Amino acid sequence: MQQERFSKKHPFIRPFYPEEVQESFERRFPILIASGIGIILAGVVFQMMSSKLPVPSGYTADLYMPVFILIAAVGLCIILYAGIQKEKYDLEGYNRKNNKSRNNQKAAAKIGLWCGCIMMAAAAIFLAAGLGFDMWAKCWVVFPIGGILCGIAVLIIQGTTKDD
Repeated sequence: MQQERFSKKHPFIRPFYPEEVQESFERRFPILIASGIGIILAGVVFQMMSSKLPVPSGYTADLYMPVFILIAAVGLCIILYAGIQKEKYDLEGYNRKNNKSRNNQKAAAKIGLWCGCIMMAAAAIFLAAGLGFDMWAKCWVVFPIGGILCGIAVLIIQGTTKDD
């Protein structure tokens, strides 16, 4: 939640993890992802087979659903942990993203201005045609046209601004 504040305070971070630590993680990363996926798939198989398991009297087969959710949650936690660790060691990506972010702030402001104007104009046309000419059923088309015009504006603005 505080990443934006941290990124502003530390726009560039020099690599400080030892090479052997990064190499060790790079070897473990595929194993962690495969393990997480395998555990989730095992949970799916368990859930599919749970209809064959005995059900205590007074309960239904839904009794096994929390077990499936727990198994899937363990697999998901492993995948999330691996992803977070991968991002932790990717300092080059962090530096590249922050540099690009600072360079694109002006372009983003222009894009927001133009797209906001385009969509407000679309809303104004929709209301004017709907209220003035009772064309509610046909004038919805101004919104997809506005979206297309916003896409065009984004391409033009990004094409005219320098991106390092």
